[in-house]
Amino acid sequence: MTIQTIIAQIEKRLPLRLQESWDNSGLQVGQTDIECSGVLTTLDITESVIEEAIALGCNLIVAHHPILFKGLKRISYSSYVERCVIMAIKHDITIYAAHTNADSAYMGLNYWLGQKMGLLSIETLSPTNSNNQEGLGVIGRLPEDLDFERFLEHTIRIFKTKQLRHNGGIKDKIKTVAICGGAGAFLWERARDLDADVLITGEAKYNDYFDAEGISLITVGHYESELPVAELFQHIIADCTSTPVHITQTEHNPVITLD
Repeated sequence: MTIQTIIAQIEKRLPLRLQESWDNSGLQVGQTDIECSGVLTTLDITESVIEEAIALGCNLIVAHHPILFKGLKRISYSSYVERCVIMAIKHDITIYAAHTNADSAYMGLNYWLGQKMGLLSIETLSPTNSNNQEGLGVIGRLPEDLDFERFLEHTIRIFKTKQLRHNGGIKDKIKTVAICGGAGAFLWERARDLDADVLITGEAKYNDYFDAEGISLITVGHYESELPVAELFQHIIADCTSTPVHITQTEHNPVITLD
């Protein structure tokens, strides 16, 4: 199967038209009209991830965060972005990114997070189309009410986070949960208006914890909130090809938290 065929399947599930105007999802580096020898999925593109792809014999890397956001005026070895581009070209590795289109797609990243949290009746939190499917964030119900402290423990376990922060337990029992990976604190009013007890996101500004009244705002870390995207990519790609699809084992959180 060619790389282009695999990309077409990704874009069928995570349409590029859904990406934000400032984003740069899509092909980043390399050819698409060649046979795919293997796929490596990841949140971020780093030198160690490309080295891992080389070792595994993968000539396609699918990432969430684009490696190319700003125009490159030179391609040397002075930054990790330039080094990654050089390494990928030298080893005939194609790099593809699905970023905000994966965030807004129906059954995209946020739905995946909702499923990992065990939510039922998952719906789009802030729809952007008439069928209420595409849009930002999700909202759903827990199978059973949880005390706030038990819910925090559940959230820590699912997101594997060491930096959970929140503005307090506004309600004693948690039933309805809203989620938006990445920087989704701006959705707290929408979540509260839909009777969510909590909004889980990756990061928030200091004042967001004050402003979010009538709802518990929980942040788990940007990296932690989006890391499961590699699982989502593997799931989508494995559905359409017998080509080996691996989840990276080498990437790491660039934010170091002291225990």
